[in-house]
Amino acid sequence: MIDRGALILAPREGSAYRGMFRPTLDGLHLTGKKARAMGKAYTDAIVAGEGALDDLDQAISLCFQATKMGISVEVIVFEVPQDTWDPKKLPILFNPPSEGLHLLGYDIVEGIEPYFSLLTQTVQFPLNEHGLLTQRAEAEQIAKTYNEKDNLEDSVFVTRIWALTPTQPTLKK
Repeated sequence: MIDRGALILAPREGSAYRGMFRPTLDGLHLTGKKARAMGKAYTDAIVAGEGALDDLDQAISLCFQATKMGISVEVIVFEVPQDTWDPKKLPILFNPPSEGLHLLGYDIVEGIEPYFSLLTQTVQFPLNEHGLLTQRAEAEQIAKTYNEKDNLEDSVFVTRIWALTPTQPTLKK
């Protein structure tokens, strides 16, 4: 599992969920030469980054291109917390990995693409307006309980989800 990266994702139909388990830019039905070229550029960058974009500037650029074409997508940055979780410690506030990002919440995902999320199933904790968990403690507890099951193919990880949602560029006349 990579510990941090960027993805360009479309909304999950009929859901407030804004975590990692959503349609990717290259997984959308893209029509037109420019849109298909943009989708291929995204695929190539994901392959080069071994499952995520390494270059946030590239992710932002591709996202703005898609937005200009009328494609509804956003850049999210995910990071796996590197510190050991201790429920007895006070929560720590984290700075965004880059300027212009805001924290959406915590997701619980498998470590390989397509990053299946437990939050797309029923969870016993209330989710925030982004369909994510607000507290890391809740996410860690769910991940621990899930990972203790005997019949697992893949374990799950807690990830912080940051977002940069572009606005439609204003075209000059």
